Amino acid sequence: MKLKRMKLKDQENYTLCLLSGDQWISFRAVLDIVPDDETKERVELEKASDDIIAFLKKREYLEPKLNEIIEVAKKVTTNLLIADDDVIPFRPLMYRDFMLCETHIINSGRGFVKYNMPKVLPFVKVYEGLSAIGAFCVFNDFSARNVQLEEMKKTGFGPCKSKDFASAISNVVVTADEILPVIDSLKTRVIINDKIVAEGQLNGFYHSLGKAVAYASKGEHVYAGEFMGTGTIPNCCGMENDILLECGDIIRLEIDKIGSLTNPISIKEV
Repeated sequence: MKLKRMKLKDQENYTLCLLSGDQWISFRAVLDIVPDDETKERVELEKASDDIIAFLKKREYLEPKLNEIIEVAKKVTTNLLIADDDVIPFRPLMYRDFMLCETHIINSGRGFVKYNMPKVLPFVKVYEGLSAIGAFCVFNDFSARNVQLEEMKKTGFGPCKSKDFASAISNVVVTADEILPVIDSLKTRVIINDKIVAEGQLNGFYHSLGKAVAYASKGEHVYAGEFMGTGTIPNCCGMENDILLECGDIIRLEIDKIGSLTNPISIKEV
């Protein structure tokens, strides 16, 4: 199931939309067309019609009713999208990040040393010679690598302002039942200014997604609406492939079956 959230035409309200075949269908459209049967499922579907998290929490309960009214609505009209602009699918309650791909850690670490500590690079090469070992969406973890090292030196902590200032998520989310069975086979692409500069695959996780979520919930509650990143897919980081973003670039990330995310790079004065 692919879902997104859109603004209703000429209104300040929003609606969820479901991809059916090659057609996006808005929840609000079918709910307005099909008379209310006053069932509990219909009431709950109305409440969750503009909230992805609320819908996903009760998806097993609400999906049959949604499919039922969609089929009824299709018999009335083919115009089932009464929405306008795409908006952020949901606002994460919290963001947690992981590094599940060992290859990315090794490659980006090597690139980080190359750019920030070039004198240490020969020692890194010697060391490497000894030994080394819900729903989905596309996420771009923008990082200011040119100030990251200095910030870490001054604060004594990991990257803060250089890490979480401009991250972006795609406007379409895909439910786990469509992705988990095939996740290892999904390919990724990084496209800058219409040119593919890097490709990868979601088969390099050192830990499973289940283990990552279990670790995040160790000793604390994980709430619906929290956002968890897998960490960068191997070879899809500019620090790995020696391609750094510049002002004016347009970067597009693509993941098979999940979707894409496009962002222009610009400097905004405040």
